Amino acid sequence: YAVSTGKWFPLPFILNVLTHSHERYRRYLRYYADFPQLRLGGPTYHWMKESLETGDWLIEHVKEINTPLLVLEAELDKVVDNRGVRAFCDGYSQSRTREEKQKLPLVIEGAHHEILFEIDKLRSQALIEICEFYDKHLF
Repeated sequence: YAVSTGKWFPLPFILNVLTHSHERYRRYLRYYADFPQLRLGGPTYHWMKESLETGDWLIEHVKEINTPLLVLEAELDKVVDNRGVRAFCDGYSQSRTREEKQKLPLVIEGAHHEILFEIDKLRSQALIEICEFYDKHLF
C-alpha cells in the first residue's frame, strides 16, 4: 500500500471523507461487512504509478477525443486531486468548436468523493445532469 494507506477498515462516520449521507455510509459499511471480498484498501504503488501515467497520457491526448463527455467533480474531494481533472477538462474544452463547448467539469458544490452516495440534494444534482447528458447524446 502507498504511504498513509493500508487495508480497508471501517471509519466512524465523522471521520469519513466519502459522503455527507449517514444512511448511505451505513449501507456502505454494512455491504462491506456482508461481502468482505469486495473491500478496497488504499492504492498500491503500482496502481498509483499506472493511474498517474494514464492521467498524464489522457491530458496529452485529450484533443483526440471525439466523444461527448460529462465529467463530475466533487468540490470537497479529499481522496483525489481535482487539479488533474480540471487540466483534462480545460484541454478538452479548448479542443471543441464553439458549438460543442460545454462547461467541464461540472462541480457538485459541497460534495465529497462519492457523489452518487451523497445526501439527496447533492446526489440528485448529479443524477439530473447524468440523465440530461444521456437524453442529449444517446439518441
